[in-house]
Amino acid sequence: MPTCPLDQSEEAKLFTVKNSHKIYLCQNCGLIFVWPVPAKVDDLYSQDYFEGAEKGFGYVSYETEKQIAGKTFNSFLDEIEKILPQKGKLLDVGTATGCFLEIAQKRGWEASGLEISQHAVEQARQKGLNVKLGEFNDVATDKPEYDAITFWDVFEHLPSPKATLQKAYNLLRQGGVIAINTPNSKSLPAKIMGRQWYSLIPPEHLHLFNADNLKNLLENSGFSIKSVCSIPKKMSLSYIIKVLANQRDSAMLRRTSNLISKTGIGKLVFPLSFKGNIFILAEKKKMINLN
Repeated sequence: MPTCPLDQSEEAKLFTVKNSHKIYLCQNCGLIFVWPVPAKVDDLYSQDYFEGAEKGFGYVSYETEKQIAGKTFNSFLDEIEKILPQKGKLLDVGTATGCFLEIAQKRGWEASGLEISQHAVEQARQKGLNVKLGEFNDVATDKPEYDAITFWDVFEHLPSPKATLQKAYNLLRQGGVIAINTPNSKSLPAKIMGRQWYSLIPPEHLHLFNADNLKNLLENSGFSIKSVCSIPKKMSLSYIIKVLANQRDSAMLRRTSNLISKTGIGKLVFPLSFKGNIFILAEKKKMINLN
């Protein structure tokens, strides 16, 4: 029986099986998690993940979707800048091809990124962006040099949430902030769809949080919660169909998504405001022993 990676509870029950992976629900804190955690998922984030999604994961066109998300990225920065109006040095984890970095730099941040996909790193560097290849927990230094560290729709992908927050704590300057946007397992779509919830996509998503257990995790890792809310996202029709295709494992819907992705219909944009995601902002507050 697996142990919950957040509270070490052994009260986890099998929730469902998908893509040959077992997904458990902790009866104590409500974390939904994949167990065992796959040893290696780097191959998942190939060019197909960002351009086509023929293998069932990722985006028909990442660049198109993230350009659509520009207003959302600006809303994220609006919240961060309420705490850090002076801006400063920012690290974006899982930065992909760097769409967010471009916006952050235009707003005056000294922004850099970290990404595990070789393809995405090459695309970002072609834009002149400072993006390194590698995993966050493998960053060699623990020097506190950043004012902000961001995780946009990436925290749910990471194999060790506690270790990730410890690393972020070490890399942040005193008073620095961590910002996370991640699916909400207690959202209306999650409750209605249950085991068919579109965010249940292992091995892409490994941990799915609710606001309470994510707040507790951050507080136990030395952070003070500054704000918790849901910031609506915008998606194209082709991407929405792709999400449905993955949920239903439908080859027909995948083909439909790909066919309309280059058309005016496929590029129609819809705001999604079902509070399906958690945006949480927390400040490095006090020096603690995390061992």
